[in-house]
Amino acid sequence: MSQHDPTLSVLGIADHNIKVAFVRHEYRGNGVRRRQYHVIDAELTYRLTRCPLCGFEALHPNGFYTAHVRVLNGVEMPTVIDLHKQRWRCHNYYHTVSAKTPLVQPNRTIKNFFIAHYSLAERTRVQTVTMDMNAAYQTIIHEVFPKAQVVIDRFHIIQLAVRALDQVRVQALKQLDDKHSRPYKIRKTNWRLFHQTAPDAKHKQFLFGLNEDVTQQGAIDIALDTEPKLKQTYETYLALHDALMVKKHPAELASLLATYEPNGTAMDMTIATLKRHKVAVLAAVTSPYSNGPIEGVNRLIKSLKRSCFGFKNQLNFFKRIYQITA
Repeated sequence: MSQHDPTLSVLGIADHNIKVAFVRHEYRGNGVRRRQYHVIDAELTYRLTRCPLCGFEALHPNGFYTAHVRVLNGVEMPTVIDLHKQRWRCHNYYHTVSAKTPLVQPNRTIKNFFIAHYSLAERTRVQTVTMDMNAAYQTIIHEVFPKAQVVIDRFHIIQLAVRALDQVRVQALKQLDDKHSRPYKIRKTNWRLFHQTAPDAKHKQFLFGLNEDVTQQGAIDIALDTEPKLKQTYETYLALHDALMVKKHPAELASLLATYEPNGTAMDMTIATLKRHKVAVLAAVTSPYSNGPIEGVNRLIKSLKRSCFGFKNQLNFFKRIYQITA
């Protein structure tokens, strides 16, 4: 146990997962707000392997996130805890999870916003909430909107399937020893072909990397013929896309989820996640609503920030956003 742990006891903090590294005095703030603080550097970590979102043991450590916690106990000098919270990343859904402690209250800003600005009668009239598979948001939906139907957004369902397909493709790529073989070249250089749901089977075209004329479907067949698991994953992706986006038939999608045979790939976790949210996933088939346009705008904004390395003037940043999204 760290020699500084008694410091937490004095402050009334009883979380045994928090370990103090050292204590120091430090000036923080600017201008008239600058003052001296009693700063406690501490780390919050514990063992966690099961993802709270997908339910599988798919977490691995992913660094730390620092939270600055004000301590309100009656002490002469204001005290701040620089709490380095352990983070984990999920292999299945590619999101991060942070260590929890009663010292840091969960952020419920969105929930408080709707409750504060809209009456219960107004919130009761909300019929549909379209969202991703974030379990944290799903827990508060019916608290805020009592009669709303939760719909898992089609964009995020397809995105989850595409990520699983890419993982299986990369695994199949690494298993090939011959780096000059046709399957290797297609899986590596022409990976975008696997995302197409209606590849051209009639017209040949020159494919860079493969360096020959072949139809899109022909190239896909070459890459799949030697890897059964990749072929099954690709066919599952196509069936999922067709049931959700083309045929829009809830019974067909339900049958696909029920009859899927696990093959030890990332697609197993994807199907299991969709089964956990089955009601909301099936609702996406017939729902006219989608977050796709909003996600597209969000992607444009992120690309703008990366290409411009930030904006000194926030107004100019907003103007550029309006220009690229108009």
